[in-house]
Amino acid sequence: MAKDAAAWAVKGAIAVPEAAVGVADMVTGGRAGKALEEIGFRPKEAREQVNDWHSDATKRAQQEFQQAEGFGGKLKAAVQNPSNIVGAVVESLPSMLTGGAVGRGLTAATRLGQMGLKGATIAGAAGEGVVGAGQQAE
Repeated sequence: MAKDAAAWAVKGAIAVPEAAVGVADMVTGGRAGKALEEIGFRPKEAREQVNDWHSDATKRAQQEFQQAEGFGGKLKAAVQNPSNIVGAVVESLPSMLTGGAVGRGLTAATRLGQMGLKGATIAGAAGEGVVGAGQQAE
């Protein structure tokens, strides 16, 4: 269990700089990521290596989830293997916290803070969008 928790946490931690590089890639036309790759920044390879840390039971549960078809199949696989749900949450936490930090930064740097709940909602959505876009770009 400790190996699995460590793997999920490390994969989540890998996602944060990966998102930042993805955002930089969008601004630089991909040059930022290529420059970092030349000096050894390879988040995809790192995540693949960290996947090997998982226990055999977790690897089996992940494979069952990946092979499940359709919403019903995925739901059944997730319920039968709740470690998949826990892992997804642990792995997502660093990205969610980063999205929140971006949203707070937007609130502080703009007039969104003066808009109350509406401004907070916009800032939070924008922060999550920036992190998600960065991860997809990278």
